[in-house]
Amino acid sequence: MVNRILPTLLMGLFATLLISSAGQMISSIERNYAMAQSETQRTSFNADLTGQGLPIIQTNTNASGEATLKLLGDGNTMSYDINATNLDRAESVAIGSTTGGRWTDLVVLHYGPAMGTLDNVNGTLAKGNFTSSDFTGTLQGKQMSDLLKMILDGIVYIRVQTPVQPLGEIGGKISAAIPP
Repeated sequence: MVNRILPTLLMGLFATLLISSAGQMISSIERNYAMAQSETQRTSFNADLTGQGLPIIQTNTNASGEATLKLLGDGNTMSYDINATNLDRAESVAIGSTTGGRWTDLVVLHYGPAMGTLDNVNGTLAKGNFTSSDFTGTLQGKQMSDLLKMILDGIVYIRVQTPVQPLGEIGGKISAAIPP
């Protein structure tokens, strides 16, 4: 009798272990996928730039644009690629924050008086990299992680200034990119 029960018990135990292992493997795969998505969301960012995209001013303009920012492998360098359409005489492109209606530049990406005005932009507006040594204002002397926290908190924008709209012709909130 024991000889008949033992194989049945062993098969039941084996099936239980197999099902448990498969469940753990699926859980592990799901967890790794979620972590990869989360990592992408913490390292890739974007902003739609419109005349309605800044909290400090809304403008009526035909100009628009988009920005893509990526935290590079070392975690201390951020790349940016900002494109615009129908934008004329861009004087300043900056990443900044606003509290109480007051704008604070955090990183200046293009400064017209030193680098020249950008006329008739229909394509690349600004492209390059920056590090924490480029921080100004309230971020000066701080780390890239401080900027990342502010972005994830939803208080960081890109602003493009022109002579016609010195407070910002187009702009938009930087937010975590949604993975494909």
